[in-house]
Amino acid sequence: MDMRARLGEEHRRTLDVIFKMGRVYGAMGRYNEALLLEEPLLRVSKRILGEEHPDTLQRIKSVTSRYSQLGCYQEAVRLEEPLIEVSKKVLGEVHPDTLSSIQGLAYNYSRLGRYSEALELEEPLLKVSQEVLGEEHPDTLAILGEEHPDTLSKIGNLAVRYSQLGRYIEALQLEEPLLEMSKKVLGEKHPDTLSQIQNLTIRYSQVGRFTESLQLDQCVVEASKKVLGEEHPKTLTRIQNLACSYSVLGRYSEALHLEEPLLEMSKKVLGKKHHSSLFRTQNLISTYLKVGKYNEALQHGEPLLEISKRVLGEC
Repeated sequence: MDMRARLGEEHRRTLDVIFKMGRVYGAMGRYNEALLLEEPLLRVSKRILGEEHPDTLQRIKSVTSRYSQLGCYQEAVRLEEPLIEVSKKVLGEVHPDTLSSIQGLAYNYSRLGRYSEALELEEPLLKVSQEVLGEEHPDTLAILGEEHPDTLSKIGNLAVRYSQLGRYIEALQLEEPLLEMSKKVLGEKHPDTLSQIQNLTIRYSQVGRFTESLQLDQCVVEASKKVLGEEHPKTLTRIQNLACSYSVLGRYSEALHLEEPLLEMSKKVLGKKHHSSLFRTQNLISTYLKVGKYNEALQHGEPLLEISKRVLGEC
């Protein structure tokens, strides 16, 4: 007899288990499955616990994360903006959950091209994080202040925002020491460390250090396959970055060797209408053009145009 049968579908412990399972699916990149659990969980939580209960706020945050991971950034922002105000009221302005929600909103602003608004949130957020996430942080054990994992995450996000505004050198000045700190604090194979490596490869490419970018891309793809699995969405993103590095260096055949199976995997894992699958189709078409495979480019380009007309703007 499972917990739902013993305790009931709406028992607090049952809801906690559903929440944890949603997080497990999310961590594994199974975002649609996570959302199928988390949306009804949020509705039940609002009804039973109330809209301002801390557990309800956590569940709103999880749903916004899933919307963002699925490319539905407007939906994520629609939930996050009021969530932050409630979180400030219920938990306080410097509570880690409030800071995390602000960080999430900044990320979604950036995905919508609202880079200046994202930066306005993240620059003060980093300062608060460095000051607050010290000995008084409830989850802190041995890592304090600037080396706290949450602080490292905020430094990384700030660097990405600088990059989106074309401030590549400033981003790089944050990211190179950040990677060393992440390796020290979290370990070389930790998923967050792999994300820092991924960001650094992009920055090297943006400042013209293409060979260094390629070397890091190759390493992070292999590590990601081992740590997260070959079908994890983050692994797919890193394969795409590696293909782009090959392409920038004129190694189009190697790029194509990655991009063709990558697109099929992306459609399988994320769906053919997901923004990442559409982007990968565009990249594959570009590579086909570079190697003179015009018929193949056309075969992918015509359906891409139709899907783009139907899908873009849905979320």
